[in-house]
Amino acid sequence: MKFIIIIILIISVALGSIWLYRYINSGNETMNNQLISINALCNGKKECVYVGEELAVNVVITNIHSEPIEVPIKFLQQRGPSITLINEGTEQELVLPTNPANPELINDRITIQPNGTSRISWIIHDDEIRSVGGDTVDINVEVTLASPIYRGGVITEVITESNFKITH
Repeated sequence: MKFIIIIILIISVALGSIWLYRYINSGNETMNNQLISINALCNGKKECVYVGEELAVNVVITNIHSEPIEVPIKFLQQRGPSITLINEGTEQELVLPTNPANPELINDRITIQPNGTSRISWIIHDDEIRSVGGDTVDINVEVTLASPIYRGGVITEVITESNFKITH
């Protein structure tokens, strides 16, 4: 009986050590070692002029790690980035809604090589701009992308941001 208890204790300590090692390393990966960066562009620029029409947003995702990574691009495209419009004059904010995404798309990933890119597109509608811009449009657009990134069998949740301006 003592032998069985000792075996169970050894297995418990080993499993606990493995869990602790993964927990510590996953925290370091998220906080200290970014895997991607994003560059949000409005009609292909960091500053665009609002002319009363919807605006095309491109979010360029770049692998800034030294190894290939896998990103669920179709999932991100369906859900969309998190976008906040901030009127520079009035400080009024509007957080645009994201879409519900098919959870099965999280497993449909593309590989991005080191320094390689992929992109997703989004539309900011005219009424969304007008609701925060009013008569004078001077809007800072904050774009945030949260995604699981797969690298060598390790999954890391990454959150990264970029911004651009909309003027009138």
